[in-house]
Amino acid sequence: MLKRLSISRQSLIARGQIRSRLVHPQPERAISAQERITYLLWGSLDACYIAWYCVSSWRAGRRPYFSDLEATWHLLEQHGSASIAMVSLSWLLQLSVLVSCVLFLCQTRMARLLGLAQTPFRLCFLLPSIPLLLAAPLLPKLGMAVLGLVIFSEALKAWSLWRIA
Repeated sequence: MLKRLSISRQSLIARGQIRSRLVHPQPERAISAQERITYLLWGSLDACYIAWYCVSSWRAGRRPYFSDLEATWHLLEQHGSASIAMVSLSWLLQLSVLVSCVLFLCQTRMARLLGLAQTPFRLCFLLPSIPLLLAAPLLPKLGMAVLGLVIFSEALKAWSLWRIA
């Protein structure tokens, strides 16, 4: 029965009644110049955030990511299992920023999906896609404007990835 089904499927493919991806592969759509610029922009901004994070850690006398992972273990010991979900999501976001940086700079289509998936987590942890906004808390008069700027930066990123890329 299985052999008979495969023969009939092959004959239908040969007659053109069924399109098979193996026989007629879909060509990969080329990335447009607008998509290329969008990917490079968001990849560069992710790279700027990673550089900012590393420089801030080094200036504070810590090793980037490693010292923070150690501090996370101490936090979990003090607060118990109540903080596991938030800590896990925070580390997942940090890891996804590293991955999305590489994917955006390599201009892969998977970067678009990862960038869109990061949006709610970036909003939750107030991690803007535009790293210049990380300096905003240093200006005391901005207050709630920082939250608005983070929401705006994430809306801009989501819109550009949804529409352009």
